[in-house]
Amino acid sequence: MWNALLVRLGTYQATERVTRSGLAGLVVADRRGVIRFASPAARRLLPGLAVPGQPLVPVLRRVDIDPMDLISSDFVTSIAPIGGSQDLYLCDLLRHASGTHSWVLFMHPLPHTGLPEGVGSAFSPELAASAAHEIRNPLTAVRGILEELQHEWPGGSPEQAAIALRELDRINELLNGFMNLIEPHGDLRARVDLREATAEACAACEAMLGARGQRIALDLQVGPLSCRGSAFQLHQVLLNLIGNASDATPHGGVVTVRVRSEGAQRCIEVLDTGPGFPDRLLPHIFEPFFTTKRYGTGLGLSICRRVITAHGGTISAENQPGGGGIVTVRLPAPSEG
Repeated sequence: MWNALLVRLGTYQATERVTRSGLAGLVVADRRGVIRFASPAARRLLPGLAVPGQPLVPVLRRVDIDPMDLISSDFVTSIAPIGGSQDLYLCDLLRHASGTHSWVLFMHPLPHTGLPEGVGSAFSPELAASAAHEIRNPLTAVRGILEELQHEWPGGSPEQAAIALRELDRINELLNGFMNLIEPHGDLRARVDLREATAEACAACEAMLGARGQRIALDLQVGPLSCRGSAFQLHQVLLNLIGNASDATPHGGVVTVRVRSEGAQRCIEVLDTGPGFPDRLLPHIFEPFFTTKRYGTGLGLSICRRVITAHGGTISAENQPGGGGIVTVRLPAPSEG
């Protein structure tokens, strides 16, 4: 099997397609987790780690992939700073099952990824759009390669290949949603009814929370609750915040969305009944690519902050005195009330 696979990978590595796809590194390991092949670029990026005959686990940890994730997933992806310049790379690990297990790790560079100074506090939409575009290019290449390989590997498993292809399509859908959020949608001067916006967001998330054994509560203050902005973008922000709160909330818990007026501001609070934010992480949770989730991109809250800032508002996070986290969005009220 390995001779045939390495010949196929060697052919793939030599093609012009690899150059166009931006593939920077390729590592292949056997079912025991021992590296059997590492491209020259992979050996340069991971010196002393991407070495045939050595275990794959240290390589995975270096590219921010938890080896424990391999137990439950056939496709794992991460964005990690690797190489001498610590530039960011998109790392995709695919599993092939055919009575034995083998692993293929693809590494793709993301352009402009030596994050400029200050990007943690002022996320650039141009950087985001460029990164999303460049992520999509290698994903397209990897998908095409996987389609070719699924019938060529000895003992090929169409079911496992279908899972990997479906996961690649899911990432592409996430990128499309990401681009929809960072690109302008609607007039930021339009009047938005926050009662309606929050009610719609809560209704959209109700089934997801119900499946997790959670419930959602909406608390609307009496009185005017409108602002100026894009209903689409604010809806996406609310979905993101409610989803994060649900992720932090245990079975049987409650996610609460409160909307009220505070003088010349409209205040939206999303509260969970989870363990709260670790104090040491609170200063970083709105930074791009910062995440504590196994499968998180670390982009959701940084995009929320960019959207709220564009609306003239602020977003903050803190822990509740009685436990649980709270994210607060403040938006300016329209001048006419």
